[in-house]
Amino acid sequence: MRDGDLSDCAEVFAESLNALRLTRGLAPRRFSQPEGSISHLLATDPEGSVVEIEANLETIFDELRGAGYTGPIVVLEYYSLSYSDPTTLAGTEFLDSVIAGVTTANGGILADGFRAFEGPSAAFGGDPCAAGLLIKLPDGTCNIHPSPAGQRLLAGAIADAIGA
Repeated sequence: MRDGDLSDCAEVFAESLNALRLTRGLAPRRFSQPEGSISHLLATDPEGSVVEIEANLETIFDELRGAGYTGPIVVLEYYSLSYSDPTTLAGTEFLDSVIAGVTTANGGILADGFRAFEGPSAAFGGDPCAAGLLIKLPDGTCNIHPSPAGQRLLAGAIADAIGA
């Protein structure tokens, strides 16, 4: 399968699943750069970031539907990397509002990753890293990806969204 071509992937999954979870580069490509945090991207290039995110999500819907998939498409909204830092929080909420707009316009189902991490993080000062929801690095900090505990919470948010 070519990078970025979802047709084969969609067909395989469409034949065997009632609900489809697809992970693809939703965030702008520059998100993977060291300075590519959500808050940094939105602060330095909000319009460009939003346009790229909207286009990426539209492409996901278009390619899945174009491949003949007619089942539900669940889009997991982002969790915040900090529920106590107003800038990070605002950036995540804004990004999630963009994702929600595209998802609902395309008949998708939203799963609330933001709220899934918010409650457990509250007991740790709003820090999902301290709450054990992000993968710990050897130096004690965390990267941006969910730990097994975080993955379970996100899976629960998806299950809630589809009524499972």
